[in-house]
Amino acid sequence: MATSAGWTVEEKRAIVAEYEQAPHGFKQQVLDRYGVDRSRVLRWQASRDAGVLEVGFTVRHPQKTPRTESAEIARLRRENARLTAELERARRDVDDRQRALEALGKATALLQELVSAKSAPGSWPQGPLIG
Repeated sequence: MATSAGWTVEEKRAIVAEYEQAPHGFKQQVLDRYGVDRSRVLRWQASRDAGVLEVGFTVRHPQKTPRTESAEIARLRRENARLTAELERARRDVDDRQRALEALGKATALLQELVSAKSAPGSWPQGPLIG
């Protein structure tokens, strides 16, 4: 059964299988051998995966294959881990700044207390401030 492009379903399956099995760096040689471009093979692959290759339909926008979906999931997990770590660092930073701000507030209050105690006559504490 020849298709409009001149390839039978069996030939398309064979080309897709050979393309998938070719190691990285050798896939273009498969494409050149059969005189097809990558996008056509990817459409055949998507049609095969969708179960419509036999009926002559081709998927115009290739869906992600399980292999590309797995790679995308792995990439998203790495990105999620990176962003989670970044968020945790930011939260620790905010906590550190909050503690520093509280300490500064306490020091300012103590300084104001000391200044007002010094300005009131006879109210300056005698002896060391730290006991």
